[in-house]
Amino acid sequence: MNVPANHQAVMPYLMLANAEKFIDFVTVVFAATINEKQLTPEGKIRHCEANIEGSTIMFTNINEDWPAATAHLFVYVANADESYHKALARGATSVMDLWVSTMAEPVGLKILVEILGGSPRYKTKGWLFTILWVGELH
Repeated sequence: MNVPANHQAVMPYLMLANAEKFIDFVTVVFAATINEKQLTPEGKIRHCEANIEGSTIMFTNINEDWPAATAHLFVYVANADESYHKALARGATSVMDLWVSTMAEPVGLKILVEILGGSPRYKTKGWLFTILWVGELH
């Protein structure tokens, strides 16, 4: 198998109402780097790739062929509290507080929703990030 550089075998592809806002969000909250960005003649994002710690997320602005869709993304971070507060400062809404799971190792978990798409379960519009870190609570 020949997987291109900066890609992995399975990659999410998000359809976003505001891809530029998503770029701002992931670069600030998760220190993502933008590896590729293609624009339409109107200046909208046709295709973009953000890399977070070696994992690439592909995304585009919605259009008549590709409507917005909710996505759930799990992102491991070094410091969940720091990422959580950065996300809130960038317009995210917390839908669940910090907790420790009953898995074999302690795992911190916070769920964030950014207002861009839609999530019927949480009665919000957006993409869901679950911010995870394995280790002691801070």
